[in-house]
Amino acid sequence: MGKAQNKGSVYYQDVISFDTDFLIEQKLYDPVTDILDENRIRNASHKMMEQLFKGEQIEENNGFWFASIHRNTEHIHIHFGTVEKENRRKLVEVKVDGETFYEPKGKRKQSTLDHMKTTFANSLVDRTSELSRISNLRNNLVQEVKKEYLQSKEKQPSREITLLQEIYNGLPSNKKDWTYGSKRMPNETRNKIDELTGLLMKENPIFNEYKEAVDKESSFQKGLYGESEREDKDYAKNQMKDMQKRMGNSLLKELKKKNPYEDNPLYQFQQKNEQIKKKYERGRPEKRREYTTYSQYKPPLIRKKDVRNIEAALNDDLTKWRAEQEYERVQERIARQQEMEY
Repeated sequence: MGKAQNKGSVYYQDVISFDTDFLIEQKLYDPVTDILDENRIRNASHKMMEQLFKGEQIEENNGFWFASIHRNTEHIHIHFGTVEKENRRKLVEVKVDGETFYEPKGKRKQSTLDHMKTTFANSLVDRTSELSRISNLRNNLVQEVKKEYLQSKEKQPSREITLLQEIYNGLPSNKKDWTYGSKRMPNETRNKIDELTGLLMKENPIFNEYKEAVDKESSFQKGLYGESEREDKDYAKNQMKDMQKRMGNSLLKELKKKNPYEDNPLYQFQQKNEQIKKKYERGRPEKRREYTTYSQYKPPLIRKKDVRNIEAALNDDLTKWRAEQEYERVQERIARQQEMEY
């Protein structure tokens, strides 16, 4: 290692510290016998370092790493060291006291660090069954919401229908922008979409079970990774945002199917009549008051049927998404089994 550093190679140091209660809960440590399951930890460490070499494009015949498990503090922890025999990293310009120097780029990509953490965690503890349960709950939740809405569809007026009409009226003029994450989507409309999905899930027992499962998984990940100040690493918040986005886009897809009232033949007929009436009135002003008024055509209102269609669309989209998630988990299990055979 000393020779490698003398040649200008970067020496990386990483530390993974474990919460003792977490190790006990996951049956990695027995406090009575003071036995630590080092084999599982070594296996996870190897997978993590493979991810480091892959993410930072460190050649296997040029880089090497070592690690040691320490118990000399309150928490069991692992020290990792990584270095290249010969530096292959890009040289960057650095100025110190007015002088210019060139040194290897030492900073690793954030994506590499994130993948190292997830690889270590997934190799250490298999969460496939729990994550599958969360996925199943999400799918069942949409079906339950549909039942609850159909049971209450006779209520007048319906807040759901009112909200849906307001959402429809507040959408951008171009249907291409009718997506939940569109920059042209007004925040007020997006908030109403969230409010509507929230109403559909309110006080639903399956939703409460789903939230409980998500919170439990979030606590597990915090115990494994530690607290993170990065919002993009908040598992519970990300799960809810993802659900809102998926349900919001399903709702918008359904609204896209509604034709604008300008295309309605009744509206077009009315417009032609108005033009003829105005032209005739300009020629005979004394007769303006002789015409009987008639009810003008109004844009079609959102009906209960539209809400039911949206409920069905949400269910279809989430069923497809659940199938995709299950397929990916099966592929991951197969890959892990193949690795263990080698």
